[in-house]
Amino acid sequence: MSSSNQKTQILNWDSARELLNPINPDLTSIIDQINPDSSFKMVKHTLSYGDYIVDNGKFNLNPDSAHLIDYSSIPLFLSLEKNLEVFVTNQDRVIPLNVLEKGELIGLFETTNAMFNMSQRAPWSVSAGSRSLCLLPKIADRLKYQKLKKTYRNIPSHHSNTLNDHWQLCKSITQNEQCKSSWKCDILIFTRDWFNPEKNDNYAWSQFYTHIFRQAWQTASFSLSKIQIDLKWEQFIDVLNQKRLKLSSYITDTVKHLWMMSIGQCPGYIPAIENENFFPKKTLQDIFLHDYGLDQYIPTFMHAAPLNTIYYDTIYYSLSFPSLLGGSPTPAQHKTIVEHMSQIMTCIETLCDAKESNQLQNIFFSYFHTEQHDSTFITESDKISDTDKRFFNDQKKFPTHTIAYRSRFWKGCIGLKAKNEL
Repeated sequence: MSSSNQKTQILNWDSARELLNPINPDLTSIIDQINPDSSFKMVKHTLSYGDYIVDNGKFNLNPDSAHLIDYSSIPLFLSLEKNLEVFVTNQDRVIPLNVLEKGELIGLFETTNAMFNMSQRAPWSVSAGSRSLCLLPKIADRLKYQKLKKTYRNIPSHHSNTLNDHWQLCKSITQNEQCKSSWKCDILIFTRDWFNPEKNDNYAWSQFYTHIFRQAWQTASFSLSKIQIDLKWEQFIDVLNQKRLKLSSYITDTVKHLWMMSIGQCPGYIPAIENENFFPKKTLQDIFLHDYGLDQYIPTFMHAAPLNTIYYDTIYYSLSFPSLLGGSPTPAQHKTIVEHMSQIMTCIETLCDAKESNQLQNIFFSYFHTEQHDSTFITESDKISDTDKRFFNDQKKFPTHTIAYRSRFWKGCIGLKAKNEL
């Protein structure tokens, strides 16, 4: 799933250093101590929005350079300017795992495994820009979609009815010959000569390898803490059982996922801002306004957030657009979303009232729905901009349009934010 306009350059350290130093000075300083000669190459690879760098554990790259980085199933690399999303797919669902910003190393596990002659294929994928992108307004008007398709001829033949379809549409538009998007993502890849411990055996090289191992160990914290997380969750289940709450697996799985979000182990969704690190926002907004013809709603985009976002801003989980990592995302059909939200709220309040301190007590939860209801804990979605000022940025840009408050994304949505930052 890669575009045809990818470009590759082979760089020596002097050239690569100019690119790396502004975004990862610590790693640059360590490599400066090595003072590598011209034989140590790095590969600069340019991608378009939506390109898969890793596709279900398989690294995608121009075959002309493949022999330089085939030391590992996923070689060590980083983004030089844009964000990358790590995700897994489960049938028709895309489940975001993390968003990596420029300068953050990827391929740490696979590279360290290769150094010890171990091999394990990763189950995840990595995209240039946001893979979890969705648009709040519907893009389902048949005539408007046909108008869009006349301009961008290689987009999907059917009009997009679900939030899951939006990324493919946005990707195909921005990679279309008729689109003038200048969005690109440059990644920098270490070649095999950097990972020969028998040859590279002085003190400076040991510092480089120590840095790589340390980064890999820190990144592995999620897997290493899984046992602790599972044990803690068992304690939570005991608390819920003591209250004699009759809960479906859907409810408990959703509450567990919200807890994982609260401790920074799973991402939520946030409204797109202006820096375009996630996707070509301005280009796509203009296209959906003028070429598709959104005449009422602002083309507001949502995407997965970096894991630490919860500590300074609100992140969202949509029951109608579930990113549940484990368990069942399908609710019982005989209950409404409001009834599910009520059960989720009861579970969270029960856990927060437990004597033992836990991270949930440090999180402010807000609940939203698109329809009027009698539940006092749920806020109507048209009040979302009252509590999250990020939505005003687009409102100022498009004063004659309104936010798509009735979007399916808000039909049963839960916001999370750290209390100490409120």
